[in-house]
Amino acid sequence: MVKRLRLAVLFIALALIGCEKDDICVDGDSALLQIEFRDASNQEVVKTVPGLSVFLNDEAYQGITNSTVSKIDLALASDQTLYAFDLFQADVETADRIVISVTPKMTYVSRACGFVLEFEQLSVSTLSQKSWISSVEVITEFVNATNAPHIVIYH
Repeated sequence: MVKRLRLAVLFIALALIGCEKDDICVDGDSALLQIEFRDASNQEVVKTVPGLSVFLNDEAYQGITNSTVSKIDLALASDQTLYAFDLFQADVETADRIVISVTPKMTYVSRACGFVLEFEQLSVSTLSQKSWISSVEVITEFVNATNAPHIVIYH
């Protein structure tokens, strides 16, 4: 019995010694596009959107339907560079369409994490008559896994 215990302790010690820093992935999150909503009259104040629904190609995007939110995180695909989102607000009859353009970029992080998806050259424009959105601002053109907003929509 003691012999098996010593063998188990030796095996665990060797396993722990054999681990390198690169064997554990800490920074392996792919980027999410973060959109924050702010008050158009006081642009430093975050303002919730009651009943927000987001559609891409006439389908609810990532389950965002009739949600009251002040920010949304959107997962973007590695094989798509142009997105036309229709944003509906519960109180408004028509949607505002925003077009987001990005360039996907695979960035090597470490041996354990491999590659993560990031985006460059972020740009946004509005295609419709603005019904509830006053303006749209790109905060940073580089989308990586941060907690800061990349786009701000004023309403």
